[in-house]
Amino acid sequence: MNGREFPLLLKLWVKVERILYRAPEVDPLVEHPMDSDFQVLYDGMPDIRYLWRSLLRRKTPHIQVFSRETQTGKKQLLAESYVAIPDKLFFCTSLRICLQRRTSLLARSRQRLHVEVPEVAEPTTSGHISEKTRLNTAILAFAIRHVIQKIVNQPSKLFLRNGHWMIAYRHSSKEVHPVPSPDSDSSRFAEWSTLNCPKDRFFADPFPWVHTDGNLHLFFEEMPYSTNRGVISHVAFDKTTRTPSSIRTVVLERPYHLSYPFLFTYENHVFMIPETSENGTIELYRAIEFPTLWAFDTVLMSDVIAADTTLYHDGELWWLFTSIGDKSSPNWDELSLFNATTPFGKWTPHRLNPIVSDCRRGRMGGSIFRDAQQRLIRPAQDCEREYGGALRFYEITELSSSSYSERLVSIRHPFRGHHGLHTWNSAAEMSAIDMKTNLVKWRGPRAAARPDRKINAMRDLPGK
Repeated sequence: MNGREFPLLLKLWVKVERILYRAPEVDPLVEHPMDSDFQVLYDGMPDIRYLWRSLLRRKTPHIQVFSRETQTGKKQLLAESYVAIPDKLFFCTSLRICLQRRTSLLARSRQRLHVEVPEVAEPTTSGHISEKTRLNTAILAFAIRHVIQKIVNQPSKLFLRNGHWMIAYRHSSKEVHPVPSPDSDSSRFAEWSTLNCPKDRFFADPFPWVHTDGNLHLFFEEMPYSTNRGVISHVAFDKTTRTPSSIRTVVLERPYHLSYPFLFTYENHVFMIPETSENGTIELYRAIEFPTLWAFDTVLMSDVIAADTTLYHDGELWWLFTSIGDKSSPNWDELSLFNATTPFGKWTPHRLNPIVSDCRRGRMGGSIFRDAQQRLIRPAQDCEREYGGALRFYEITELSSSSYSERLVSIRHPFRGHHGLHTWNSAAEMSAIDMKTNLVKWRGPRAAARPDRKINAMRDLPGK
């Protein structure tokens, strides 16, 4: 075993987490066995202390698995991951997630040894951790931040509800294409309105839909805090005023959590794929009486914890994008791809699954669409800072049964005063988004009756 033992201060902190929070056990000798085929790098270095340091600094760990040098003197990058860390306050749980991901990356690398992947030069490194004091300083700073944040967070829970999602919508004079050019004017995003939502629940995952009669509808997740179980709700928009109806209807409810109501048509029928990861399935529903009556059609996949499933039809094949996780790790950072000749399956997994292992783009953030330049755009959630922290838009440049590639086009950050943005969808002249904010728990009776309101401009950071 090629390993490094935790320094004394880190051993002490691990004991603190295990006593106070029942944190999972982590072996202080956490390096993997020597493998003649692979080299594992942590933030560019073959030293696991760089992983510890990344976690202590509350950064996103970057784990790579390379093949050993080939006859040309170069290496092959076989697998890599920017690992999603749900709560950066806890070292033990974060380290366990990273070690589990490393095990998965090594398994993928063995499968890909004989798959053609590009050779790369010697990986760049970021220096050496040579002084024990540098790591000890990071441990002390981590512990101090942990205590301070715990002290601050506990009182705030009395009057703030953290992570409250709300929906905003915008109408345009022409068909909406939500990916701007780098020099686009941010003032274009000033005319948004929020969908009125009672403060005992949140609204998220909006999917606008124009039906065959030309009427505009909005489907979304509604989650009452009293049940902590999402349902799919619907509001209609007036054709003339383009404002939402005051009547909100629950159109789909199951004995498990529902969210992300992805909609599509097939053979003149409207279908919905809500997220049903709590049930371990990907389920398909068909509209019997649109928009309020839906019937279960079939299970597309079972025994799978899959989030935010999104279909795309290229004219020949149906492509299914979904984020698959397990019970011990988040499903925010790994995107898998499948294809079939019909939207009912049978679904064939892509040979490079997961096609993305990156918390900045590993979970879908809305329907795939063509923008004004006819680029094929995939919205993705950026969960690096926190779950649903921002949105990224990627152009899919290659999509086939043997390969997949994409490039970053644009990044959308939340409105000022909000700290999350994780869904963007459009239909005809309407766009809809959801945003995360902190909700004040008591605001008086007038707050609940407040009508839809305008909100300020969105900050936009163009793609690099």
